[in-house]
Amino acid sequence: DAERAHASALEEVGLVNAGLKRELYSSAKATADARVNKDRLAELEATEAARAERARDLEARARDAERERDEAQTRAAGLAAQLEGVLERERVARRTAERLRAEATQEHTRMLE
Repeated sequence: DAERAHASALEEVGLVNAGLKRELYSSAKATADARVNKDRLAELEATEAARAERARDLEARARDAERERDEAQTRAAGLAAQLEGVLERERVARRTAERLRAEATQEHTRMLE
């Protein structure tokens, strides 16, 4: 009877030991899974941070490009106004030259008569 009790106790110890091994394996696997997931999360956070930084950089570049466009349009408008003034002076000079030529031709014609 004592042998049976001893054998039963050994069997129970074996079962408990096997249960402990399973739990230790499960715990180690869960720890490894948690570490992998934590690493993945860190990678995702780093990737997201890099994307956010890139987005901020692109937004800043877009604002700079818009400001440069506005400045270029302002300069172009100023140059267009300046060109209009130059063209007007050229027209006046051309009319003056034509008038002076006509007067010189008339004077020359009168001198020939």
